[in-house]
Amino acid sequence: MAEEDVSSQAASRRRLEGYATVLRLLQDAHPEDCDRIIQDLRRPKSLTGGVKTVLETWAPEVE
Repeated sequence: MAEEDVSSQAASRRRLEGYATVLRLLQDAHPEDCDRIIQDLRRPKSLTGGVKTVLETWAPEVE
């Protein structure tokens, strides 16, 4: 039970770190790049998939 909580917390932490990275990318990007990042974020059917796509494309060193 405790192990499940730890892995659940770790997964939540990774997800939140991914969201934070996407937000930082949007804050730091030029307007035209922001449009592309948002398109990449919206393309997949889920937010998690969109974040993964953005991280792979725009911040590969984070993965």
